[in-house]
Amino acid sequence: MSEIDCSCIDYKRIPTGLKNLDRYLGGGLASSSVTLIACRPGMGKTSLVLSIASNIPVLTGKSVVYFTMNTKNKEISQKLLSVQSGVKIGRIMNNKLNKDELEKIIYAINHANIDSIYLCDRVMNVKNIAPLCGSISNLGMVIIDGFRWVSDDKYTEESTQHQNMIMRDIMNIAMTLNVPVILTAIIPRINEHRKNMRPKLSDFDLLTYKAFLKYTDVVLLLHREYYFFNTDNNDPCLAECIIDKNRTGDCGTVYLHWDYETLRFKDWGI
Repeated sequence: MSEIDCSCIDYKRIPTGLKNLDRYLGGGLASSSVTLIACRPGMGKTSLVLSIASNIPVLTGKSVVYFTMNTKNKEISQKLLSVQSGVKIGRIMNNKLNKDELEKIIYAINHANIDSIYLCDRVMNVKNIAPLCGSISNLGMVIIDGFRWVSDDKYTEESTQHQNMIMRDIMNIAMTLNVPVILTAIIPRINEHRKNMRPKLSDFDLLTYKAFLKYTDVVLLLHREYYFFNTDNNDPCLAECIIDKNRTGDCGTVYLHWDYETLRFKDWGI
């Protein structure tokens, strides 16, 4: 692997648009950093990264490249429109829009810089990501939604070398492009019998856990208590973003509001 000249790296931060989270992160995600967002199925990881992606062009004027490894561009585009416009995702997907909803979508398209978010639904070899993103002007962030779908030419089976190589290449993408990279991963259901369902990085198998721990700068674990314990004491819109690792700051828990009808995450209490 070729050496990277770190003297030219700009360590400015890109805000996520979630103010309480950005406070923990010193203003946002650092350039050349790798952030892992992990959770169990059904917690809303894609909604969270789409919410962050939609905030960046508005807040910074920069572009985002979003790689979705297991969902087609059309579906992601519909979810992104729901996040940005506030129109219910079911109405958009079923193409049942009234005049007011259509006006909201048109407004979002014209004012939310939606053309600054580039979607790619191809299963990408990790080594092809940086060259592809290098052609995007004013790039601010790369999002890889689905660690399990990322491949590498050299290693085709699960092994320590395979996990480390992919994570090293993702770190290389962040360093080469000088932008933060967000990677998502699904935590296995193997530990769902325990009473406290909050996720832990150690819930991954040992090889994946070691690779994530070694090559990430920030680890965010997403949790919604209502998903597991559907009671009056739990709010279906309340999500916990657990900052499990923060190389340059404190760890803790940030509370977020998840609108399951429009898929948007925002600060709790707003």
